[in-house]
Amino acid sequence: MTLTELLENKFRADLRFRGETYVKAERVSLIRITTEQVFGIVQDSVEYETQLSRDEGQLKMYCTCDPFQRSGVCKHLWATIVAVQDSGLMVGAVRPGNIPPFAADPEPTLLDSDIWDDDEFDEPGDVFNPRTGAAPTESNGNGRSAVHVKPRLKPWESKLQELKGKMQTNEPAAPNAGREREIFYEIDVPESRSVGQLVIQTAQRQRRANGQWGKLKPLKLRPGKLDDVEHEDDSKILAYLSGGTPERTNWHAQQAEIQTSVFRYRMPYELSELILPLMCRTGRVRYLDSHETDQQTLDWDEGPAWELTMRVAPTADEEWKLEGLLTREGESMPANKAVLLVPGGLVLTQSKIARLLDYDAFEWVDVLTTESALRVPDGEQQELVDTLLDMPTLPRLELPKELQLEEVTCDPKPHLTVQSPRGKRWHLERLQGQVQFDYLETKIPASSSQWALVQREQGRCILRNRDREDQAWSQLHELGFRRMLDQRRRGHDVEIAARSLGPAVRRLIDLGWQVHADGKQVRQPGEFSFRIKSGIDWFELHGDVQFEGQSVSFPELLSALARGDSTIRLADGSLGILPEDWAKKFGLLAGLGTADEDHMRFAHNQVALLDALLSAQEHVERDETFENLRQRFKNFSGIEDATEPKGFEGSLRGYQREGLGWLEFLQEFRLGGCLADDMGLGK
Repeated sequence: MTLTELLENKFRADLRFRGETYVKAERVSLIRITTEQVFGIVQDSVEYETQLSRDEGQLKMYCTCDPFQRSGVCKHLWATIVAVQDSGLMVGAVRPGNIPPFAADPEPTLLDSDIWDDDEFDEPGDVFNPRTGAAPTESNGNGRSAVHVKPRLKPWESKLQELKGKMQTNEPAAPNAGREREIFYEIDVPESRSVGQLVIQTAQRQRRANGQWGKLKPLKLRPGKLDDVEHEDDSKILAYLSGGTPERTNWHAQQAEIQTSVFRYRMPYELSELILPLMCRTGRVRYLDSHETDQQTLDWDEGPAWELTMRVAPTADEEWKLEGLLTREGESMPANKAVLLVPGGLVLTQSKIARLLDYDAFEWVDVLTTESALRVPDGEQQELVDTLLDMPTLPRLELPKELQLEEVTCDPKPHLTVQSPRGKRWHLERLQGQVQFDYLETKIPASSSQWALVQREQGRCILRNRDREDQAWSQLHELGFRRMLDQRRRGHDVEIAARSLGPAVRRLIDLGWQVHADGKQVRQPGEFSFRIKSGIDWFELHGDVQFEGQSVSFPELLSALARGDSTIRLADGSLGILPEDWAKKFGLLAGLGTADEDHMRFAHNQVALLDALLSAQEHVERDETFENLRQRFKNFSGIEDATEPKGFEGSLRGYQREGLGWLEFLQEFRLGGCLADDMGLGK
């Protein structure tokens, strides 16, 4: 079975007929052949790239034409299959499920080795053929032409030939036999204005045989194909423009990427800043559609940046208008005299490219460059200025003296208002918060786009300190708050886990923040007060802690600490902050005692421990029983040997008196103990 017999059922008869026609017309070139893959070029109205790949006994096919993208087969693929078979590349048995390795071509034909577009030779005889290295063809007796394939090489010869081919492929080619070329970088002004980025088109022209320049045509580059660029500056510029070649894991996407030729580029401002000075130094930057005899090129302006400026000025007919200007150190020009303004920004004039400081207010350009300036009648000029100052962004503003306000700068005080949790398991919730900034007793939401606060009565305009506000946002982020960028949809500025609120708020207060919960200030803890009452054989520890006028019982506090909470709900609904060290400081008390309604209960034999744990507290009230026992512990200096009690007949030995002293000690302080046999007191 032949390869065509195996695959003919996948191709319609008309596709097979047209494919065979391409082979007969010698319009099929097999440009690279390995044991696993065959790469081909089929010359139709344009060139189409094809590929046949072996994959676990199956044959995968690809073509760059549109019909293949829709149906998976095409006439170009059938032409390639016929060329492979007619060239004798299928040396093994072909059968369903078994596609044998291809007979590798040791010297693959290099097609399209030049990246230049060489279809511009207009003079008779002024012809350059880019395919002089194409493989010769010969007839195979069936009316079709087959790609010539050299005899099979020995394995070691094949390896060396493959290495030689790679070396030759990597060698930089001499560009079109030394023909002189020029690359131009053309700026498309209408498209740049439309997309808000500089749009550059690369073009090139060649010196004809008669010494004159040929026509200027687009310079189309394929990814990574820069070896034929003669000048180092051009090579660097084109590398910047095209960037890296994307790495594709999908074969089809990779082939589509490789065959794509590019000659128009959008340049973000960050790239423009880097590349435009280098590009202008070539002396070949111009506007697109300039007449080819026009020698005017653009230079890079090394001077300071132009500032986008808006001026409020009176007119002769008792009106006030907005004027758009570009200003810098003693220079000024109308904004509408620039050929192009680019956000970020750039100013392009008839002969220069310069930097533009637009104050992130580029949206004003259309208003400031239109022929019909924005006007207001006399008497409304103050209202106009106030409205301008309430806008989210403004360019540099020039006002006449009578309309000027004092510009005030200050550091804002950050405010955070936290929404208290509502659920029973509130400590598992995410809390929401609003952020505001206080400028001289005037608060403004952090999400507001206003750049200034106008206070006409005081004759001043308070400028927002964006650096200080950004610093405040950074503090929130570092402390675990998540900023909600779409504040209008969510209704709040930040979120934080309830468990994380306490440490975060403590740190924010240290940093100078004002923090509130539901409109009430988040409360810091104050002093503890403890009271000890004696029972029959226990002690009750009553206590509470103050949070700026709100008290919390000690058992409630211990419960919150045991849960790992960093805040506690107070009686008025606000939140109290629990310091991090409280869990360690009072955790032992919680473990030794038993919670009983509003107090903790401790056994009599825990008096010494309880007293030690409360020793660091300043406000502790003790009843008489506990105080007496406490003093006895304090005055205790050691266990003394006891004497025989009255009524005891006999005498005790020394170690027995020592043991009896221990028993009396335990009885006096109501402590538990164990009677050891070695005491000698068992009888």
